[in-house]
Formats: sequence, C-alpha cells, structure tokens
Amino acid sequence: MAIIKIINRKLGKTYALKAVLDYVQNPAKTEDGLLCSAKDCLLECAWQQMLNTKLDFQQDTGRQYIHIVQSFSVDDKLNSKIAHEIGQRLLENFDGFQGVVCTHTDRSQLHNHILLNSVNWKTGRKWQSSRNDI
Repeated sequence: MAIIKIINRKLGKTYALKAVLDYVQNPAKTEDGLLCSAKDCLLECAWQQMLNTKLDFQQDTGRQYIHIVQSFSVDDKLNSKIAHEIGQRLLENFDGFQGVVCTHTDRSQLHNHILLNSVNWKTGRKWQSSRNDI
C-alpha cells in the first residue's frame, strides 16, 4: 500500500522550485530520466513554464510549489513502470496545476516525487488545502 506525504514548504523563492525540479529529475535516480513525466507543461522547461504562470497572475511570492512523496512498500511487488503510472494517475487529479512526477529507484522502496506549481494556470489562484482536504 502506498503512503502519501506532503512536504510542507510555505515560503520560498522561485529558484527553490528550480532546485527541487532538478533534484527529482536526477537521471541517476530515474532510470536516465525515463521515469519522469509532466502534466500541463513540458518536462524540459517545466520550471520556466511554471514561473511564467506565476508571473502572468502576479503570484510569484510565498509558496512556490507543492511537493508530494508517494512511497510504496517492498511488499507491493511493483516494478518502476507501474509505480510511475500510479504517480501519473495521482498527478492527473490536480486540475489546473502544472506538475511533474518522477519515480525514484535508488532505494529499496520505489517512490514518486510529485511537484505541483502553487498557482493554478486556469484560475490564477494559489493552492489551498487543509488537513481535512488531504
């Protein structure tokens, strides 16, 4: 069974988003980048597109991204491709939020890093959630 954890980073600079995108897309952890995909943006320029969304709506301060880690048990008997597909399905649920999912295989437990832009490209509104929502 998967465990989902949201890493809470409320404040930050736009370069923090770039740094975390670089980390999760590390080729050594993602089978040379084969286990990385994006939604509502291009993987190659996700940071720039997310930043442009923030700038378009004048929402480039405060929280820059939402970082979700989805970890699987070794008992789940998943391969990396299936774990990545599960991460992609989860990412699709965040309507209007640009996102990247990368599956890391560098540990015994497969895990997905899901990064969402904090600004919705459809509405210009920032991410809002409570413990009850999660």
